[in-house]
Amino acid sequence: MIMLTISSALPCDVADLAARITEFDALELKAAGITVEGATANVQPLALRLAGELVCLFGAVPHPAAAGAAIPWMLCTRTLERVPRRAMAAVSARVVADWCGRFTYLTNIVHRRNRRAIRFVQWLGFTVGDVPCGPGQEFYAFEWRRNV
Repeated sequence: MIMLTISSALPCDVADLAARITEFDALELKAAGITVEGATANVQPLALRLAGELVCLFGAVPHPAAAGAAIPWMLCTRTLERVPRRAMAAVSARVVADWCGRFTYLTNIVHRRNRRAIRFVQWLGFTVGDVPCGPGQEFYAFEWRRNV
């Protein structure tokens, strides 16, 4: 049985993430010009754990320029490689469903070379653009809107 749990992040989790970040997430942060510490500053991250070991930090930060909107984000440790895809998909779908119930619009960017992340956010119901944007034009925007 897969033991995935979600809880508030602990103070030591940011350092753990920085030490064991996945290659693609490290490249994405580098392309954006930010560090793990910078990406997680001023947010209240949640932690996903596999049998107590940190898999990722994530959250949805209220959008500073759009009422009712949020910026979903996730940064993973290499422990992600040991999480079965179906288990990760199931927990992620529940989290996104919760966000979709609380917000009317979700948007962020994903590194355009990270095909796996792009497929994953599409599977979660986001629309991924095909026009390069963001720092260095290295990203694609993705979004979800509640049908009104």
